[in-house]
Amino acid sequence: MEILDLWLSYSLSISMISRLLLFDSDSDYFVNMKRRFCI
Repeated sequence: MEILDLWLSYSLSISMISRLLLFDSDSDYFVNMKRRFCI
């Protein structure tokens, strides 16, 4: 269960980041996302 939850959160973060990159959203929001996911 934990592995599945980790995979789901990981894929969600990747999809969100890819959306940010594709749509070129506000850089401040992107920086906050990077801080939140420690990338």
